[in-house]
Amino acid sequence: MQQQPGQTIHIYISLLQTLWDQLAICDLVWPNVEATKVYADFRDRQHVWHLLMTLRDEFDSARSSLLHWSPLSKLDTIIKDLISEEIQWNTLCAEQVPPSTDMVLATHAPPNPIFYIQTPFGHTQNTSKSSKRSFCNYCKKYDHVISECRRLKAK
Repeated sequence: MQQQPGQTIHIYISLLQTLWDQLAICDLVWPNVEATKVYADFRDRQHVWHLLMTLRDEFDSARSSLLHWSPLSKLDTIIKDLISEEIQWNTLCAEQVPPSTDMVLATHAPPNPIFYIQTPFGHTQNTSKSSKRSFCNYCKKYDHVISECRRLKAK
């Protein structure tokens, strides 16, 4: 049994626990308490190994660090650490993933870029790649400058 993609640690451990409980029904009855404790420790280590080796690839770093603990931790401690790792990993992934709504913003650009240059005569001259036209800063029209502006002279 392997952890499936998208399956949480909690759900996967619940499935494993059900399987382990069914297998425990078939366990031998040990003659004394000491033998029962030794077997229970062995079985718990097997459960830890089984759990760690069947996790998804996303848990490789957690798996390797948990397997290098000496002595190997108890199953409950391993489960808590894995759930904590999963929560941290999900939080990190949620922060890095952009919103699922795809949106493209487009703006209309003029065919030729227009550049404005301030001249010493108090007017702005419009220059573009295709033509060099004058621009009046007073009436905001092309083909003349402030000194030639009819509206300004009409005042």
